[in-house]
Amino acid sequence: MLKKEIKDRIITLDGNCDFQGKSLHDDLMSISFQRTFLTQDFGDFLDDEQYERLRTDGAIPEPEIRTYKRIEVEPFLYTPFKEDTEDYEDEYDVLEEFEEYAKSIIGEDIQEFLVVGNTDTERWIVCLADSNPANPKVYSIDMDLPFSENCLFAVGTLEDYFNGFVSADEYKMAIEKLVDELRSK
Repeated sequence: MLKKEIKDRIITLDGNCDFQGKSLHDDLMSISFQRTFLTQDFGDFLDDEQYERLRTDGAIPEPEIRTYKRIEVEPFLYTPFKEDTEDYEDEYDVLEEFEEYAKSIIGEDIQEFLVVGNTDTERWIVCLADSNPANPKVYSIDMDLPFSENCLFAVGTLEDYFNGFVSADEYKMAIEKLVDELRSK
């Protein structure tokens, strides 16, 4: 079901997946990683101490970058608009006022989502009824008011989403570039 380029990117990110094409749900649930991720723009969010460390040491191990959000990918089902589910019971009274707005952005069938990324404050979700199951849209929701007008954003396709993560090789190249820039000043 999911396109080959998504599988290839997951493998480049040192992840595992078993896309059998039975359903979008099953393909997404087969994704696993042993680490969290920085996004491609992580260098814009380093603090002064980290820049100084780069200038003097020439490197920072990727797991030590903590000044920027790290995205955890452990897929799970999320059903805040589906009656008789735990998510609905926990959240619907808060989210009811945002249901029509969510439908206007995502589509009419917002019964089931799969969470494909988490931080402390943000969640990335895929609607399981997406019209393009080979490369569905990914939405970012703020965990304070997840489906409100200022807290629900389309971030691109699933392929775009995974391309936004930094692989080990991309991290190394980005750090080398930062070190070169810092030392040339």
